[in-house]
Amino acid sequence: MTETVDLIAVHSVTVELHGGMLTLAAVCIGIKVLDILWGRFLGDRGGILRRTLKKASEYSTPTILLSAFGGVVGLALSGITGSSIIPFETISSSPIALNKVMVSIFATEFWSIMIAMNMVFQESAWKNRQMTALMVLFGGLGYFFSITGGSIGGTMAGKESIMEPFWQFLGVDLHSSWILSSDVVLVLIGVVNVVGILLIVFSNRILESVTSSRKAPNK
Repeated sequence: MTETVDLIAVHSVTVELHGGMLTLAAVCIGIKVLDILWGRFLGDRGGILRRTLKKASEYSTPTILLSAFGGVVGLALSGITGSSIIPFETISSSPIALNKVMVSIFATEFWSIMIAMNMVFQESAWKNRQMTALMVLFGGLGYFFSITGGSIGGTMAGKESIMEPFWQFLGVDLHSSWILSSDVVLVLIGVVNVVGILLIVFSNRILESVTSSRKAPNK
């Protein structure tokens, strides 16, 4: 009994770890986007508020990388500790458990791609509109799937999820088989991996082509 309680406590810590870290990453992404939009439409107008936002945006770049990395590690640890509490036979035969595994994998995939792009291009990624859109897209999808996994985890623990009205509105029953089959999930995971790798490998060329095409009319 003591061992089980300890495992549950450890699992709770890992859940809080990835939840807090990924939320911090999402907030920092929002700060970067707000800074970019402010600079685009308002320039340097805004006085102390603008200066504060610019400074927060500068600190957000390394914070996004560190918090997203910590969140992905927390997701992995949460999966390990969670599988230690629930027997594998139960996980493999429970639709809601398989749903949680699926969305957690997707969250890890999207966050990992965003981390890789952030590490390769760092601040320069946020100075290009297309790259910024990709970073926001992958980070947004990663955060959506991570909070979805947390919602499903809360349902599994017998707690009322804050996303329950959302699922009811969509007519999704978390206790039934997910709308995607396991074969489709595997294909999608493979596609996400391939697309992510291609984007990271060829993003530099894409940046160069976009930059050169913008400079060409000015010559």
